[in-house]
Amino acid sequence: MSGDVLSFDVSQLSLAEETIVESLSNITTKAVQLTETIKEILDDIISDRIESARNRIQKAIAIFNNCRDSVLSSYTYLAKVSTTFSYSIHYMNLINNLREVLQDIHKILILMNTTMLSKIKENEKLVIEIQKLFDMVSTYLKTISNYFLAQISKSGKLDELLDMLYKNLNSVESYVHEGLANNLYETLHAYALSSNVIELTESIAKLYEALICLHIAKKS
Repeated sequence: MSGDVLSFDVSQLSLAEETIVESLSNITTKAVQLTETIKEILDDIISDRIESARNRIQKAIAIFNNCRDSVLSSYTYLAKVSTTFSYSIHYMNLINNLREVLQDIHKILILMNTTMLSKIKENEKLVIEIQKLFDMVSTYLKTISNYFLAQISKSGKLDELLDMLYKNLNSVESYVHEGLANNLYETLHAYALSSNVIELTESIAKLYEALICLHIAKKS
């Protein structure tokens, strides 16, 4: 066996892991951009700027496609370096769960662009409720991105950020399950949209669980 195969040292392992963490942070930042664009779409709907809303939906889909490309690149890189550093399975789980979150947001976008746009605009209160959900999801994703950045900088705020995430997640779950999902179904008879909102909530919960597993593994 050649010496090159055995030449990995601690700094090289750290570099591979840091590259993955930076990639996760970048994907999460793009996901935040996606949620912010959806909030702008909902602003357009409230103001009866339907054509502008349609244009922003196309912009949001382009952001999603860019996120999907970044996810694929992360998979490819992780496959190449996974045997060179610990915790690679935890990073794979994080990439998988980020992908699920993005896919669930994409499903909501597609529904908004097809059958739901005209129905949604008829109920401003419901639009504001959906907007609040994406505001909460945006805050949640920003906190995850900050966690990855803190991991790179070796900040001592990781536990604090996880506590914030837990509170964010509880807020989202309560908001969806105690009102929004039912309101979507009863007001719009929008079973698909209601289901997708619930799926998004479940996906961000899985993302939190994957992050907790990584955090515990690295501390043990």
